[in-house]
Amino acid sequence: SWAKLVGAVANITGETDRVRLFRISKALAFVVQVSPQAEADVLLIITNRMSLEQAGRAIEIALAAEEIAAKHQAKLRHNVPEKLVLRILEDGSKVDEEQTRRMWAELLAVSCCEGAVDAVNLNYAALLSKIDAVQMRIFDAACRLAMRVGWEEEFKFHEDMNCSAEEIKKISHIQNLMGIERDLNHLFELGLLEQTERPVLCEQVERVNMAPTALALKLYARCKGQPEPPQKLQGAKLQRAS
Repeated sequence: SWAKLVGAVANITGETDRVRLFRISKALAFVVQVSPQAEADVLLIITNRMSLEQAGRAIEIALAAEEIAAKHQAKLRHNVPEKLVLRILEDGSKVDEEQTRRMWAELLAVSCCEGAVDAVNLNYAALLSKIDAVQMRIFDAACRLAMRVGWEEEFKFHEDMNCSAEEIKKISHIQNLMGIERDLNHLFELGLLEQTERPVLCEQVERVNMAPTALALKLYARCKGQPEPPQKLQGAKLQRAS
């Protein structure tokens, strides 16, 4: 089966680099294992619809997902919907930041485990695809702050979740507060961050509400290899899957 797969990939892609050919074949073998019906379309997007860089990223995501699942000895499904696999590989391949691509890989790994709910994971994939690099820094910082602070049931945080204007500039790597406000508002509209009150008389925001919503913490947990965040957290961190 492996020899047949490598031969097919070589014929279709025209690939002669043995290392790259091996990586493509290994990634495709994982896809075929968890979603047999996705084989043809995954080959199509890698060879015809993606740039060389994007194809490399898609392969990287699939290989990382396989590694994550193997590390946790997860029992894999063999019926992951084709549209979910394609959504993760296509959208994840567009991301420049390695950290965010790792989140896509974690989401694929969780989606391939027995007990995964496809509709929920498709929704998480849709949310993840709507977060750009700056918004991801804010989202990640908000969730890490929540884990550091801890929460009671219904995600009532133990401490204040605000940060200063200077702190949000450092988090976002952006100095323009008006631009940061647009990013905060986008995360609020996605249902991932609590709203920051706008000062009167068009003054700039001095305190930013960094409280993530329950949806944000669930998305973050899923993208760190866990099905759900704990109902209560006494200032401990979620155990990373990778």
